[in-house]
Amino acid sequence: EQGRIAQFPGDLETVMGGLSCGLASAPAWAVLRTAADAFLSIPDGGIPDAMRLLADGTDGDTPMVAGESGVAGLAGLIAAMASEDVRLRLGLDGSSRVLLFSTEGDTDPALYAKIVGRNADSVRGQLFRP
Repeated sequence: EQGRIAQFPGDLETVMGGLSCGLASAPAWAVLRTAADAFLSIPDGGIPDAMRLLADGTDGDTPMVAGESGVAGLAGLIAAMASEDVRLRLGLDGSSRVLLFSTEGDTDPALYAKIVGRNADSVRGQLFRP
């Protein structure tokens, strides 16, 4: 909103520890300021569902281990699609093609298992089911 690196005001406590920074890095901002069209923040509430969705491999998708910060893009997309205002502002519709990156696996194995209901090795084991 300010067009420059700015300190994020407010609480930075989140289950997405890898994203709790409050201030963008200069190298990241150099790319984002010209390449990104929009930014959004998401609450912790959608993180567990996004982790389980990927771990379950629904609708024929390959199961995937993604940790709390790793699912932020998916949780953000789900939240955006659930809000007509946000969906329209982002220009998302049935013809949209969205690329998401997950850059974190089960960096906290105990928390991952608690959230997903099984450990990451059992999720990875689904990759090789007959």
